Amino acid sequence: MKPIQACCIALLCSVLLWESHTPLRAEDPPVPASWTEDFADEAVFKKSWEKYDALVPPYQDKTKRFWQVEDSVLRGNAYLGVHPVGIMHTINGTDVRLKLRFKLGAGAGFYANFNGRGNGSNTIDPQTGIRFRRASMHLNASGLQIYDDRYVPPAEGVAYVKGMDLSKGNTSGMKLSLTENEWHELVLDIVGKEVTVQIDGKQVASHLTHTGDEAKMSIGVYVSNDSKNETAEAWIDDVSFEPLKKE
Repeated sequence: MKPIQACCIALLCSVLLWESHTPLRAEDPPVPASWTEDFADEAVFKKSWEKYDALVPPYQDKTKRFWQVEDSVLRGNAYLGVHPVGIMHTINGTDVRLKLRFKLGAGAGFYANFNGRGNGSNTIDPQTGIRFRRASMHLNASGLQIYDDRYVPPAEGVAYVKGMDLSKGNTSGMKLSLTENEWHELVLDIVGKEVTVQIDGKQVASHLTHTGDEAKMSIGVYVSNDSKNETAEAWIDDVSFEPLKKE
């Protein structure tokens, strides 16, 4: 046997021996990735978030976009009565935390949510065993609402049809007093079935969901016009996501 062949056989044997003593961990769940977004590189940001380039109908020009990055800050616009387009980032986790800074313009509102399968679509088949649809919060200068949606089966005797809306939810709320055109810090957690909201380092609200202890697939943020103004703007910066471990 040639020396090089002997060397290769020895190497192969050592690899096989190592693999035979390496414990299989296929049953271990994947570790959810943590990430941050400071909007410093718009090209990188666009690859990570969905729907960033959405234009406002009927204008269809880039001066009427819902979202733009300006000076490394994300600016969201809500035009007239047009429902704003949210942007989403894929995540993987059950107990999770979303942190960011936000600034509300006059009359603006801000949404942040954790979505289930299908980015929180309300038309997936609940018979798959997935119950969690979405847990979300909406705030403006004067108030905060937290709501959660879950999938429910069709009513007894009703056959499931693809595209049928089978979501159901509940809401809780409280008053706030936030200064517009100033930066605030938000922390949105969901641990088990409980959603908690912290603003500027203080917990301001909690909400018990029906199915919030199931897996989360994406986060979403968007801006709303909560006034009679023609437009409303809000700004977002320093977004971070991380999985949380139960105590």
